[in-house]
Amino acid sequence: MSQSEVERFTRAFKSDAALAAEVAKDRSLAAVVAVAARHGYRFTADEVLAYAKSLSDAELDALSGTGVWGPDGPPMREWEPDRSGG
Repeated sequence: MSQSEVERFTRAFKSDAALAAEVAKDRSLAAVVAVAARHGYRFTADEVLAYAKSLSDAELDALSGTGVWGPDGPPMREWEPDRSGG
């Protein structure tokens, strides 16, 4: 699909506690993509990574501040691209 599908899923897990709890059980990229697919969202791991790269630091921080993922932040933080340039 597309980045818009990842964005749609992101909005859903921010507002749907049951979906967030299901994703929180295994925060690996593959598991998140699988949970999303079970709920009708169609995107690949590569599309999730592209989405993460498109976010600013502030947007990533906002995702981790949703409270959905607990103190370690959302899976997106784990997949955050290396911005150090090296």
